[in-house]
Amino acid sequence: MAGRIRAHDWAATSLGASEAWSDRLKLMVEQVLASPLVSTLVCGPGRVLIYNDAAARLYGDRHPAALGRPIPKTFPEGWATVAPLYERAFAGETISVARQPLDTRGEGDPAADAFDATLTPVRESGAVAHVHMIGTEVGERLRAETALRESEERQRFLLGLSDGLRPLSDPTEIQRMAMKLLAEKHDVMRAAYLDVAADGDTVTMAARFERDAAPTPDRLRLSDYGSDIADAFRAGRTLFVRDTETEAGSDAQREAYRAIGVRAWIVAPLVKQGRLIAVVGVQSGEPRHWTRADIRQVDDVAERTWAAVERARAETALRDSRTLLAAQNEAFLAAVSDLPLERSLDPMVRAAVSHFGETRCAFYVVEPNEAELRLVAGMTAQYADDVDGFKIDADSLACGLAVHLRQPVITPDVRLEQRWAPWLWMAEKHDYRGVWSFPMKTATGRRLGTFDFYFGRPRDADASDRAFATDLAHAAGIVISRHQEAEKRVRAEMLLRESEERFAQFGASSSDALWIRDAATLAMEYVSPAIRTIYGVSPDDLIGDPARWLALIRPEDRDGAYAHLEKARAGEEVVYEFRIRRPSDGEERWIRNTDFPLRDAQGRVQRIGGIAEDVTDAKRAAERQEVLINELQHRARNLLGVVAAIADRTLKRGGSVEAFEERLKALGRAQGLLSAGGSDTVAVGALVRAELAAHADGASNRARVAGPDVLLNARQVQNFALALHELTTNAVKYGALAGASGRLSVTWEVLLDRRGRRRLSLTWAESEVTIGPDTVKRRGYGTELIQEALAYALQAQVDYRKGPDGVRCRIEMPLA
Repeated sequence: MAGRIRAHDWAATSLGASEAWSDRLKLMVEQVLASPLVSTLVCGPGRVLIYNDAAARLYGDRHPAALGRPIPKTFPEGWATVAPLYERAFAGETISVARQPLDTRGEGDPAADAFDATLTPVRESGAVAHVHMIGTEVGERLRAETALRESEERQRFLLGLSDGLRPLSDPTEIQRMAMKLLAEKHDVMRAAYLDVAADGDTVTMAARFERDAAPTPDRLRLSDYGSDIADAFRAGRTLFVRDTETEAGSDAQREAYRAIGVRAWIVAPLVKQGRLIAVVGVQSGEPRHWTRADIRQVDDVAERTWAAVERARAETALRDSRTLLAAQNEAFLAAVSDLPLERSLDPMVRAAVSHFGETRCAFYVVEPNEAELRLVAGMTAQYADDVDGFKIDADSLACGLAVHLRQPVITPDVRLEQRWAPWLWMAEKHDYRGVWSFPMKTATGRRLGTFDFYFGRPRDADASDRAFATDLAHAAGIVISRHQEAEKRVRAEMLLRESEERFAQFGASSSDALWIRDAATLAMEYVSPAIRTIYGVSPDDLIGDPARWLALIRPEDRDGAYAHLEKARAGEEVVYEFRIRRPSDGEERWIRNTDFPLRDAQGRVQRIGGIAEDVTDAKRAAERQEVLINELQHRARNLLGVVAAIADRTLKRGGSVEAFEERLKALGRAQGLLSAGGSDTVAVGALVRAELAAHADGASNRARVAGPDVLLNARQVQNFALALHELTTNAVKYGALAGASGRLSVTWEVLLDRRGRRRLSLTWAESEVTIGPDTVKRRGYGTELIQEALAYALQAQVDYRKGPDGVRCRIEMPLA
């Protein structure tokens, strides 16, 4: 910039030639050029602009033309914002502004840049001649802060949305809750979730939340709002209008918005697999300056609501499927077992109650005359008397009309249905308001009767209800058909259908993979779904060429696996194990295959059946068990060795059986601590406290036990426990725990030797006790065990001293 300033024709400006500039002005220009920050000098009444390199980079395409020009002409958009600040500075006031938005590049966005700036008056001859500005561009930081706030706010809202939707299982409740939270978040009069029909144009209100909103239709057409809007939604583009009065496309559209009180809106489409399936929108009664965060939030809610609804529908469908399947299985089994019809239909009634809640059911069958119905199951005997002989014709209602029309008849409220007027007495007598009648027929289309549902309150049937009731009616029809049709063909069809369903259920439910091969080619014909979990591939991946299966087996196991398959083809039943590399996660798994021949009527092997079981975990458990058994054996041998040594020394020293038993009990306490911990370590503190509790529980207030958490392994525990036992029994007999005045201190710490290895240092100190001379001189097996056995078994250093005032013993040993 210094070169440009020297070369500039200043004589053509109000400042005049630079040679004639005052020393003060020249100095300020040098100061501007030297500044690393954005620095400018606005000079004289003409407000001529001089700036440095940092400012030049900021001005973009306005540089270098801005040099020497009046600042109002260079920045016409921003001058209105900063002119008052410069006027105050030219009046002699130093001005500081923070976060001043300014379009320095002329891109039309006044918030494109923001500055922290200081305007300083520059005086010549006592008057303000120029204004020096130093600025720091903070727009990027502000944008980052704004983005962070928006992100945090978005995440808070989405977490709240997830919390609100999580406990809900009904799709409509999920949609309503989501719309409520969305409307409250944006403070709008309406938020709505609308389903789009298959034609891509007709939309139906699924759920909405409104506050002080004019009524809107439940059904409308997207094309009524313009083809451009409809096309945008089908393309997956979210649209918004900040003010319908200024942005609506036509007078007709503006009038339509006025009619429902809408001034601003956002609508997010949901396009799945190339088809527009729903739209989610918010509407405001006032103009709104929607932000990108607002628009994104509507998109987020649309997607998350759809996902939650789909999850709920899938879970409901799964529950319904399981309920229906269980009812069908039980009912079909009862039917083929020739149980009474009422017993066969009872599972259907229970399934209906499970799905619909508070409901009663009835089954009607067509009489042989094809003109009347008869109640065969459900409701009460008194109700049966009231409805038997019900007519089947176009003037009938509920069950009779459903059979006549061969389609469901849904009566949400009998009190509102004119056809029911003559029969309201029966509805009141038996306490029901809603009635649904679903026809039943045979596989050949012959009319069987109806499956009816009675509700104590008015109730309409949605698509899910209709589907479930239709499936129940279909299953009930099969059951009734089985009881009505005795012909062999119908029985065979029923048994075949049942067999196929059972096989499909068995295959789908089995945690082991089931498969069937063609015996001639070994080509896979059937694979159950469990193959996904066990082999990590889809069932389709294994259908056909046996090489697909062999490719998954470890190379060193393939020949053996194929040889066993050949044995099954030859008529043997074989069980063998091999390893595979599971493609889904790359893990090696052990498979146990059971292969068996499937023969035709002539006894020839026609197919090979098999069961594949993942036994990896069982093998690992067996290996772990073997390790544990070895550890147990090792520990037992060590323990027996210690017991043998104690017995040997006790017998040789002429010790009593009681002393031997007490030492064994000490070992038993140590083993109990090892077992209780479920590991091969015990804390030093636990050993000390256990031994004191066993022998001197009443004197615990005279014993001080303190030290850090230090773990001993099983080998150390056995010998260390015996040493503690000897110290404790001596203290109880002769020392600090024998009388009321004695005191005992047991403390320990961890030390490091010269090589940095950890060592345990335990100090046993008795005080305020008097021990007779004979006792002081006595040296028994317990003393030997403390001084010699620890040194030998645990490489311990023992300093054991018995004096007239009690025992002082220090044990130092390495830690594993």
